[in-house]
Amino acid sequence: MSMMDPKLSEDIASDACLTFLDRAVPLIERGFEVIPILPKEKRPCGSYGPLSRTRDGATIQSWQEQFPQANVAIVSNDEFCILESDDLAQFAQLIKNVTGNDLPQTLTACGSSENRPHFFFEQSKLTHNVGNLKVPGLFECRFHNQYVVGPGSVHPNGSIYRFLNDSPVIPIPDWLVSGLVHLAQAQKTERRNPSGSRNLDGKVVEGGRHYELFSALGKQWNGEREFEELLEWARAWNEHNCEPPMEDSRVVNDVRDIMKLTPHVPGPKVVLGSPGAGQPTEQPAEPTQPKETWSSMSVNELALMDIPDRNAIVCENGAVLFYEASINQILAWRGVGKTNFGLGLADAIAGGGQLLDFKTDKPRQVLYVDGELPLRQLQERVQERVQPHNRSKVQLLNPEMLTPVRGMNLLDPRDFDALRDLVERNRTEVLVLDSQNQLMKGDSNDPEFHEHRQEVLRALRWMGLCVIEMHHTGKSGLQRGISRNDDILDVQIHLKKVADWEAGDGLLFELGYEKVRHAAALTSGYLVTLEDGQWAKRATDEVKAAAELFQEGKTEREVARALKCSNGKAHKLRNQAMKAGLLKPTIALGVTGAG
Repeated sequence: MSMMDPKLSEDIASDACLTFLDRAVPLIERGFEVIPILPKEKRPCGSYGPLSRTRDGATIQSWQEQFPQANVAIVSNDEFCILESDDLAQFAQLIKNVTGNDLPQTLTACGSSENRPHFFFEQSKLTHNVGNLKVPGLFECRFHNQYVVGPGSVHPNGSIYRFLNDSPVIPIPDWLVSGLVHLAQAQKTERRNPSGSRNLDGKVVEGGRHYELFSALGKQWNGEREFEELLEWARAWNEHNCEPPMEDSRVVNDVRDIMKLTPHVPGPKVVLGSPGAGQPTEQPAEPTQPKETWSSMSVNELALMDIPDRNAIVCENGAVLFYEASINQILAWRGVGKTNFGLGLADAIAGGGQLLDFKTDKPRQVLYVDGELPLRQLQERVQERVQPHNRSKVQLLNPEMLTPVRGMNLLDPRDFDALRDLVERNRTEVLVLDSQNQLMKGDSNDPEFHEHRQEVLRALRWMGLCVIEMHHTGKSGLQRGISRNDDILDVQIHLKKVADWEAGDGLLFELGYEKVRHAAALTSGYLVTLEDGQWAKRATDEVKAAAELFQEGKTEREVARALKCSNGKAHKLRNQAMKAGLLKPTIALGVTGAG
């Protein structure tokens, strides 16, 4: 693409002393909606995110009074979208290769480098059905509620954002949208995790079927094939690749929709990020699925492998609770305190500290994904439960932080990919998901739901994460859904309701374990309270009763008979009584006989 010689727009001066009003008015006159962002930064002022965008004069004047030296940002809306390139030369060549066209001339701006321009386009019917697109290091297409720093603003390095031309804003061509979708899908395919839109057999599952068929159809549509011919191909693709196949009506609609678009002529293949990106290589017209070859190993071979140890993240009285690369769950009745307990664990893990008898190995990066609480209430909870010196290591994600605000569903490949990218950017080590029914949409009584959920959790474990998932019990005290819920879990902690406890009585629950895969000697059956911000353990009435009987000199068999429990349970009660300080070990040693 040939860029015009850079020059400042007559509307905006290249003066770092401009006010917010000076920067905003010329953009509003062009029809853009704007928000204020911090001086010499790219972050919004206060709480004025993309959804606050406006052209209203009174609001602009109010922002001028609040933030007189603020930068200005242009926000994509129903009228305008923004295409931002991180490497114009490579991006232009790739668009040429996949569409056969040069980038069109439209109103264009830049910040510190002309090789990273912002192209402004009018929205089209097609763009309203396409989400925001991104290929890291190449481009970002901001179709909905995203922004770029506007001309007249000051870059963090001191340079001035400016218009590179004074061209009119043109409608974005359909061929360009198709090319952008193709590049984004190609990059996503190279990075896709098996837990995304495909099952372990390689079949496309619900949530990814429409997207993948539409992408495959785009490669088949050359502008010459007849409707019936293309429909026959699409039906065969659907039957062979989707599990279960989509309804025929949806396949027919996809074929009709793809034939409305500019034909896709990909030309030679370009490998994103390769040293010779932009240089064509041969590509077969009909790519085939490579055959998989599996290999086994003998026990001797496995025994000789140098497999790194799994590091323990949290231990209880010397026994391992949570490992790196593990999947764990905290189970509780609503309102009992699982979120408070989860935030307390997050605080301890982030600071390398301790909660009750749970000791962490070192400070670690935690991402707490909350799908339940209003953002204001989440703010209150973390201020109470996370100590100030640990807050930088506890990152939070909540639906009200998304733009636009919406629910999250990690069973949707797009949401899973977004979470994975966030985990990588934050260098997350411990991931808390609160809770299953809010972050994974589906019927927990359906085996297919748990198959998909387990693929997602398994993929997170393969990333090395210690995952802690929150889950609810029903009125019966048992977990919601079928028992397949806990098949994949390493540890399941149960925060049990205490008899006669009611909502409003304060935080009080009995902590127990339903599953411990690594057979650790973890302590259960004690009460947990939170009073004046301090976590504390209390013995249950059963432990207290057992301690009194042991102090009277009763044997474990006699205690079991008196409490109507097994001998093994009586042995555990004796240990719990000693750990609670209700029974001295010297007393217990004299009464351990079988009677």
